[in-house]
Amino acid sequence: MTSIPSKLAVVLALGLLPAFGAECAPPPQLQARLRAHPTAEDYAALGEYFGDKDQHECAAAALASALKLDPRSAKLAYLLGLNLFVAGQPEPAADALRKSLALNPGSLQTHLLLATILEQLRRAGEADEQWRAALALDPNSALALDGLAKSLLAAGDFPGVIQLLRPARRDENLSLDLGLAYERMGDIDEAKSILTQALDAAPSSLPLANTLAMIYLKRGQHEMAAALLEKQYALRPEDQETQIDYFLMLAVNDQQEKAAPLGKTLLAKAPHNFEVLYLNGLLERERGDYEAAKGHLEEALSLNPNHPDSRYNLGVALARLGQPIEAREQLEKAIALGWNSPEIHFELAKVDRALGDTEAAARETAAYQQAERGKQQRTIAANKAAQADQETQAGDLKSAIAHYREAADAWPGNPELNCKLAAALDASGDHAEAEEQFRLALRSDPNRAAAWAGLAKALAAEAKLPEAREAVARALELAPDDAQAKAIAQSLNRSAPQP
Repeated sequence: MTSIPSKLAVVLALGLLPAFGAECAPPPQLQARLRAHPTAEDYAALGEYFGDKDQHECAAAALASALKLDPRSAKLAYLLGLNLFVAGQPEPAADALRKSLALNPGSLQTHLLLATILEQLRRAGEADEQWRAALALDPNSALALDGLAKSLLAAGDFPGVIQLLRPARRDENLSLDLGLAYERMGDIDEAKSILTQALDAAPSSLPLANTLAMIYLKRGQHEMAAALLEKQYALRPEDQETQIDYFLMLAVNDQQEKAAPLGKTLLAKAPHNFEVLYLNGLLERERGDYEAAKGHLEEALSLNPNHPDSRYNLGVALARLGQPIEAREQLEKAIALGWNSPEIHFELAKVDRALGDTEAAARETAAYQQAERGKQQRTIAANKAAQADQETQAGDLKSAIAHYREAADAWPGNPELNCKLAAALDASGDHAEAEEQFRLALRSDPNRAAAWAGLAKALAAEAKLPEAREAVARALELAPDDAQAKAIAQSLNRSAPQP
């Protein structure tokens, strides 16, 4: 954060009337009035004059003098805070805005600006208070809703985001916030639905397209993700951010023929961009150009040293270049950063053998085999679940239950699979085992609203009404507008009275 210029610091600290130098020279007519008989109105006019000329430090000095002469003016305190903020002085700006709010607590724009500044100062709790104060004045303020939602997302309060935004009229930013909250809670289908609707309304929105594409990628729907970003690329072929996003999608989909020339173009345009360097290094490593890969990946890591995939790819390139000691260092750093694909253990085993460390090579080979078995089991689980989905749609619950069970056994601890099996069991009348599967899902993901609603339904079928009411209350706390949870709650309210 830059420091306050010495003249302005004195003005703000002592409330003095400044002697303006050449850098803050008032227009002659206004200067004459200030020398003869300075008033708050004249200093305010001078502040407006400097503000219009983007001389915000000069404007702040003038407004501080105006406020000294008229200390009860909320408007002057607000304008002082605004100019200090634009001048890069968030701390004193926040102080001025607090003074403005003490004089006029009903100013929406002051609450919004103060919240924005407090977010910049990383005072999330204080910022939240201001976002909420703004919403108390205008419950439909898109800026306040977006600010509070982003703060809740950063804090990991995804149910809070859903409760805040689900009933709101949403623009592009609010739809993105809500979609991210559902995605991070594991409700991928709801996230896709919200983001798809928002993108239909704003088809040129790159943030919406990028987020939806990443969700498609996580679900293995690479072709849909690629089609989405290719459309964005066609809309703005010269936009560098769009080009980089499209380049990423081509690289992920291993489309070397399209990706390689675009990568070279981007290197010429943005030679020090981390993603451009990393993706070019990745593609070069994959096609065997290890020397070029080494250079680009090392530069990428100088910009982002904690990127595990760059460490992995650099380790592989170094191994192929006959540098096993350096390769092992990079691969071990990748694992320490969370990179745990089967392939990294395979590469480490080869490096250890090259270094003559047969015991380490044996350990890495065993780790590779174990990780590979886990990867194969997850693939089996995904295939079984897809088959069960089709059988559910066709009404063949018996076959669907069998295949969902196989999927859940192959991928233990996956809450989505537990929920699907539970729903099929509940529909078939096996409410007790459905309850068990919903509880398994919630053990893995306690914020999954659909699992709470399903559990409530199963408990109600077992006549466990108090527990059912607790479960549906939790579902509605997480997702107040969830249709299934509302229907279950209404049904329970019509049943025997609560004790």
